[in-house]
Amino acid sequence: MRKGKAMGRIFVIVMICLMVMLTLGQIGSAVQSLDHLHQLPATSGKISYFASDDGHPGVCDPSAWGELLGERCGTDDATKYWYCAMRWPYAEWDSELGKPVMKSSSAKIWWHNKKLQVSNPKNGKQVILGAKDWGPNPRTGRVIDVSHTALNALGAKTDEVVNIVFADQTAPLGPVAASSSNTSGEVVWAEAMVGRDCWYSPKGCSNEGKCFDSSGWCARFVANAYRACYAGGHAIDLWTEAEKHLESLTNAPVGAIACWDKTSSNKHGHVGLHVGGGKVVHGGFSQVREDYYAKVDEVGGAYVGEYLGWFYPPSRWPGRPDPSQKFKVGDKVKTASSLKVRSGPGVYYIEKASEPRGASGQVLAESVYADEYYWWKICYDDGVVGWSIQNGLELDGVSELTTDLNCDGKVDSIDSGILMSYWGTDGSGATSCRSPDINQDGIVDSLDLSILMSQWTRQNKPPVARVTM
Repeated sequence: MRKGKAMGRIFVIVMICLMVMLTLGQIGSAVQSLDHLHQLPATSGKISYFASDDGHPGVCDPSAWGELLGERCGTDDATKYWYCAMRWPYAEWDSELGKPVMKSSSAKIWWHNKKLQVSNPKNGKQVILGAKDWGPNPRTGRVIDVSHTALNALGAKTDEVVNIVFADQTAPLGPVAASSSNTSGEVVWAEAMVGRDCWYSPKGCSNEGKCFDSSGWCARFVANAYRACYAGGHAIDLWTEAEKHLESLTNAPVGAIACWDKTSSNKHGHVGLHVGGGKVVHGGFSQVREDYYAKVDEVGGAYVGEYLGWFYPPSRWPGRPDPSQKFKVGDKVKTASSLKVRSGPGVYYIEKASEPRGASGQVLAESVYADEYYWWKICYDDGVVGWSIQNGLELDGVSELTTDLNCDGKVDSIDSGILMSYWGTDGSGATSCRSPDINQDGIVDSLDLSILMSQWTRQNKPPVARVTM
């Protein structure tokens, strides 16, 4: 009898254990299911773009959360420019119905406006976007759809692969700023002027010391950002003379100049300085402003016309002095005193190094006038390459740079062809009698080409002996 009772107790204990284990398993499954509802549907995959009026011009279809998306349908920056769609796990695709089927309404609430950081592995560009819709259709083979603006900001094309992670949920939507250490001098100056109602011209300009009212001086603002004097002329004149790039500003390099057309109330056009991610800093209003380029016409109203495109800063600004003739490209120079080397021609550019008195180098490019100084691009003998002021340099002998690469006694298209065939390499293995790495900095690039072009058609003395590099 006791044995039967003991067996009964054991049976009960075993059953309780099994029930506990089963319950824990169900809880674990529920937890796993809950975790799945809050996990990214993909961390890498193909991208495309969309808007609420795709396929229905003039008709804006609401998104999964009832919002209207796209530049023509959206109501703010988040719904116009910085949104995305993924197949969020609050729903799953039903192939028979041909549409998503809801799994968890609470998870849908959780996903709305979640911020993701999307990056393009080809160029390192990143944007932060808000979750605004469900998609794309699995049959496309894509994992994420974004706004057209975001696709441009990433420098990506449809069906290219991007990476996706959760973003800092307190971070602002839009392009992720590049490291400030890479910021150019004109951008540093321009961003420092935001909110001011006037700014001073660079030193050495005829109007030095005058604080220019921001209103109506957009072209002068951009020129002054490049530390250039500006004698006059209209914004639209800069565009007329420039090599034009008609695409979105989000693909433009930092420092490019954006241009807007004339209007009936403004015959001069409008320009602004691109500071990255499609944003421009521009004068011409009661205060210097920073705006996303696609909204500048809204800010400017009747004053700003249609966005035209962007262009690189001109080599010669109206009012900028002629280049100095003190040195020539290829000359050997040395420092007359301790001398700073900057990343660009102007005092607002980053200081890269300081060369001691007597340091030697070679002139790589023609002079640029900025901040009351002539600046020369120098390749110093210790390997530092940058811009130094003319006042601290003196001639240290003229270097006959041998750009006659095939040693036929002249510098012509044959030599440039040799150089271009080794573009981006160190020039090793070249069968020409001289290395295409003319300045011997370890890479055949635009510096070598500019040196070659400076001696174009120049008759060089033939070498004493042929040397195979």
